[in-house]
Amino acid sequence: MADLDGRRRVDTLVARASAHAWHRVSAGLGERGEREYDRAWATLPNFGDLPAGYTRTMLARRSLDDPTDIAYYLRFHPATIDREQVVAVAGSRWAVEECFQAAKDQCGLDHYQVRKC
Repeated sequence: MADLDGRRRVDTLVARASAHAWHRVSAGLGERGEREYDRAWATLPNFGDLPAGYTRTMLARRSLDDPTDIAYYLRFHPATIDREQVVAVAGSRWAVEECFQAAKDQCGLDHYQVRKC
């Protein structure tokens, strides 16, 4: 895949990652046990627009069952945050989405559609 305006696409960056870039890491217990995935982490270039002490990183999560199933997380955070903390935050996304779905169900919004005339 080509560069876009001099910046690399995330899928291209991950496709070029070596086997040593991937680490098996759990995001904690889920309904079906440990939520283990292979994860790769990269610090992205600073284009001069970041406040002091902050960084941009990319976290890729690859399924153990299907290595072509990869999710990408672009992060902006204090430079002192380590990989385990970023994985924990990425893993908490599931709980937030479950809460949103439960709220929609309780309010009846799961069947509600708005159409603009």
